[in-house]
Amino acid sequence: MSNPKEDKHFYVDNASPTEVANVLRILTPTIGKTPDDIALELTRDYGYSMQKDHSYSPRRLYDLGLAEQYKNASKTFYTLSSIGSKVQSIASYDEYYAYDILHYLHYTGYRIRGRKSLWSYRKCCELIWSMKSIGDKQHIAQMIQSFMAMEFPELDFSAKVGARFNHTAVGAVCTWLKALSPSAFAQHQLVPRSIEHYELSLLALDDLYTSTCIRYGDPIILSEEIADQIRSIFLVDPQCSYDNLLLATQIASHIISKRDTLAGTAFTLKRPFTVEDL
Repeated sequence: MSNPKEDKHFYVDNASPTEVANVLRILTPTIGKTPDDIALELTRDYGYSMQKDHSYSPRRLYDLGLAEQYKNASKTFYTLSSIGSKVQSIASYDEYYAYDILHYLHYTGYRIRGRKSLWSYRKCCELIWSMKSIGDKQHIAQMIQSFMAMEFPELDFSAKVGARFNHTAVGAVCTWLKALSPSAFAQHQLVPRSIEHYELSLLALDDLYTSTCIRYGDPIILSEEIADQIRSIFLVDPQCSYDNLLLATQIASHIISKRDTLAGTAFTLKRPFTVEDL
């Protein structure tokens, strides 16, 4: 039987990259702000108008672990978390690097935060990577619905409220993917890209270790399947992904090492590598 308090919100709502980044920009660790406070400050100080529902983006930052949330009477307040301060600092000097990190937190967030919408986000990204296309959003949504029913059979997917997912939610995920720079899309087709920061490849490798329960310190043979999984998170082309891993072994040898074996090239992540290490 389904737990009535269990999160059933698979839908990825319209918290756009631009709006989320703007809200992140003005949060502080010490002063709590309501969504309406945030909207007023962004309009007054930056000339930026939030969408009608002011709660989407602050709540998304909370779901990603970048904001803390507390209630006072009937109002919800948001403050900046420690990892939020880290990403806010990065965004202040490299906006597009911050978008990569925000995407990564979406992609890996379900495992850490348990939010079903972040499960949907990752599934969408995995499908788009395998299809190399974002053209048929309805088909992607139908596949996500099938995965939902298989992975969470205890939920009531016929209910009028609760578990649902559609092509509009796929579009919200695509908006985040299209915000990455350089772009990985030529119209509706996905064209793997080159990225500048080798640290992103370390984050992708860390996700591989944690999602497949590999122990830190154990080597991974870079088979085509493994290499594809590492590339998929940030939509990276094969040469760039490999070059970044090699660069990481030179710059961060205390974190990652490389060894050539009879079975192929092996990389070893010696310890966890997270956003807080950036």
